[in-house]
Amino acid sequence: MWEKIQSFFEVTTDIAIKLLALYGIWSIIRRIFIRPRLSVYLENNKTYHKVRDVDVNKMGNFVHVTVRNKGCLEAKNCQGSLINIEQIDSNDTFCSHPGFRGLVVLKWSGEGDFGPRNIGHKLSRELDVCYVHEGINTLHAFTQKFPRGIQTDFPPGTYRFTIMVSGENIRAITERYIIHWDGNWENLTIELGQ
Repeated sequence: MWEKIQSFFEVTTDIAIKLLALYGIWSIIRRIFIRPRLSVYLENNKTYHKVRDVDVNKMGNFVHVTVRNKGCLEAKNCQGSLINIEQIDSNDTFCSHPGFRGLVVLKWSGEGDFGPRNIGHKLSRELDVCYVHEGINTLHAFTQKFPRGIQTDFPPGTYRFTIMVSGENIRAITERYIIHWDGNWENLTIELGQ
């Protein structure tokens, strides 16, 4: 009888060890291959949105980047942030803008607030980056406007924005974009930066 009990415990222990090993392998596979993976890019038909802004009753040109979840699980509590703004100096090189100090949250397009959002498996969302209005000579980064000592409105020029998208269960991704604006509200452009 004792031998049967001992044999049962050995088999049970062996099964438990194999299950734990499988769980460990599954955990690694899930973390590497199945987890949410984001990409940030410019999508042809979603980058520019020219529309009348009812808040100021003027035409506006709004610029977006697309954030896509290429993974197999939902990306939770994703937040886009503007982490650096650079401008071209007299030597045609980018240098940090002196008025931009710190990280500011960007808004998800079509949302009423600046809160984080989930991005479903194989789905994408647009992140508002910047905008200009007809007749107003200011480039606005699409951030909350409250006094924090961080400049988010700029005159016409060429800027490089560094955008980071982070979340609860994802590896943060950072991309740079070059914003060109000559002062005409229709001539606001964005391209992938280096």
